[in-house]
Amino acid sequence: MVKAVTWLLCTYLALKLVQYVFGGRRAFRDVEPRLRDTLLRGEPTLFAVAFALSVPTAFWSSWYLHRGYSRGFQLSTDCYGKLRALTELPDVRRRFDSWKIYEAAGGAGQVAALTGQWLKFQPGFVTKTLADKMRFYSGRYALLARQRDPRKNQDQVAAVERCLNESPPELVTADF
Repeated sequence: MVKAVTWLLCTYLALKLVQYVFGGRRAFRDVEPRLRDTLLRGEPTLFAVAFALSVPTAFWSSWYLHRGYSRGFQLSTDCYGKLRALTELPDVRRRFDSWKIYEAAGGAGQVAALTGQWLKFQPGFVTKTLADKMRFYSGRYALLARQRDPRKNQDQVAAVERCLNESPPELVTADF
C-alpha cells in the first residue's frame, strides 16, 4: 500500500510539473486560484490520470516480483534436491563433473535461501524444504537405480542438465 501511495505521489507531482511547464501559465504575483478555477484547470482529471497510471503499476509490479520469487524458490529447491540426491544414481552421476554438480547444488541452495528471505519465509522453513526435496529425490533415485531402466535414466540426465544450465548465478551475487 505504501508503494502504491508513493508511486501515486511521484506520478502526480511529475504530471503537475508537466502541466505547469507546458500548460497555461499565470504570473507568480497573481492571486491563488479559487476552487472553481482549480476545477476548470483540470486538477481532478490530473489526479485521476496519475491514479490510473501509478496504482495499477505498483500493484502489478508487486505481484510480478512475488510471482518471480516464488518461481525461483520452487526451481531452486527442486534443482537442489535433484543435484544433491545424484549419489543414489551412480550411472547418471558419472556423466557429469562432480565439482560442477557441487557448485550448482550450492548455488541452488543459496538462491533458495535468498528467495526465501525475499518471500519472508522463516529460515527453518527453507532448510526443511531443501531437506524434504533431497529426501524425496533420494528415494526416487534409489528406486530408479534398482529398476535399471536406461530410458528413465536418460530422463534424469535431461533433468540434471536443465538444472545445471538454468542455475541463475546472478541471483546469488546480486546485492539488493
